[in-house]
Amino acid sequence: MMELSGLGLRDGILLTAGLAGVYFVFLMLRLLQVKSRKQHAARRSVAVEPAVNPGGGQGQDIAQDSADVPSAARPVPAPNFGDQLQRFGLESDFLRLQQELAILRGEVSVMRDELERLKAARSVSPLYSEAMNMAERGHDAAGIAGRCGISIAEAELVAALAKNRGEFRDIEEVEDVYDGQGSAGGSRHVA
Repeated sequence: MMELSGLGLRDGILLTAGLAGVYFVFLMLRLLQVKSRKQHAARRSVAVEPAVNPGGGQGQDIAQDSADVPSAARPVPAPNFGDQLQRFGLESDFLRLQQELAILRGEVSVMRDELERLKAARSVSPLYSEAMNMAERGHDAAGIAGRCGISIAEAELVAALAKNRGEFRDIEEVEDVYDGQGSAGGSRHVA
């Protein structure tokens, strides 16, 4: 047996360089094989020389004849790895964008609900918000006045406002439309 204690740094470097050279030659041979296979496949798929048409005597490519054959009869080329990788990437991007779109739609819905709630809260004075809530729940004016510490007349006014709240919202929307168009007849404000 060979004794390895006699090998030095120089011998190790030469051995590594030799192995790297053999590996490089092996890779070059594999590369040439792939290239020759690709060229061979390209030659096979290229159209053959023109053939003579027995009826008319005009030359016509066999490739054109094969183009007339239905697509089911022609072999479908296998997609290469690059195309598959690109398609997979596009599909994953598409799915990710769909998920983000669903999330954004949910957020827009939440914001729309919050905006509606803020619009409703804007039309009620903070001083009378509890009275308005009670009136919307159907309490009578005396109960609202006793609970909120306001006069019965104010409680009746709040109850009337809560009852006809939809009509007041319609008036506000009409005013917003007129304000946005800059009406010439002056602006109407509901107090």
